Amino acid sequence: MSAAPHADRPRAPQPSRDVLAGAQLPDCVARTRPRSDRTARRRPPRGGFEVRLQILSDLHVEFYGTTSIPPCVEGTDLVIVAGDTCQGLVKAIELLRRAFPDVEVATVAGNHEYYGYELPSELEAGRVRARELGVHLLENDVVMIGRARIVGCTLWTDYCLFGAGLREAAMRTAADGLLDHKRIKWRKDPWARFRPQEAALLHAQSRQFLETVLPQHHDGPTIVVAHHAVTLDAVAPQFQRSLLSAAYASELLPLVDRHQPEVFVTGHTHFSMNLRRGRTRLLSNPRAYPGENRSFDPAFTMEISDA
Repeated sequence: MSAAPHADRPRAPQPSRDVLAGAQLPDCVARTRPRSDRTARRRPPRGGFEVRLQILSDLHVEFYGTTSIPPCVEGTDLVIVAGDTCQGLVKAIELLRRAFPDVEVATVAGNHEYYGYELPSELEAGRVRARELGVHLLENDVVMIGRARIVGCTLWTDYCLFGAGLREAAMRTAADGLLDHKRIKWRKDPWARFRPQEAALLHAQSRQFLETVLPQHHDGPTIVVAHHAVTLDAVAPQFQRSLLSAAYASELLPLVDRHQPEVFVTGHTHFSMNLRRGRTRLLSNPRAYPGENRSFDPAFTMEISDA
């Protein structure tokens, strides 16, 4: 989540070009086929098919210090971190492995991981470092932890939270009021800033990935992890009428209803959520900025099984 974007009243939207049609992704982010060849290499789940999850997001270590990551809860099989650990994806991977040395870790990049970096190259560097350290970095990827299928992506947004008629206005508002589009580079040569058009393009790619993977038969529980939210309910009530919130969430409850994963974890909005929709639990447990989210539980865990 960008630095307190909702705290500021959006300024007048500025014109922006819509280049979604015909746009191309750099090679290292143009991946729509799920990579499911990564398997757990550390401690397997305890007996049976039960997996204990510790769920965190938006740790924002840059505000708290590098030793501030909450400790692993005893008995945890898998730590899930739904993005915005710190600025720099490689650094985030290293911090998470240091904080959780003896347990499986699955994470997705948030928007802050790319601040000060070129997104495609930092994503590729993060993939390399994650493989070296045995962390499961998921960007349109699937990993098996025991019998649990973990599906992950940053997700970004389609800017249609308030309907297609307000999409262009939402994109202009984000371009003007969101630090993502000032602090993240999309390309070095020729230089290009990361714009809402690119965010929407990445969202479309991840959405296609989810629609491809989630219907596939799996003999066990499915956990989806994304940074950006999938419902307006994940946005704090005081911001639910802000057009800028379309940069934080997309309305993907129809996708959830169709595929009914056991758990869908998100972050980004700095608002805690624990909802049931059919058999799916929609969860968000963000630490957020200092003093911002009093509902954060550093020891939040849950158990799932394929029963």
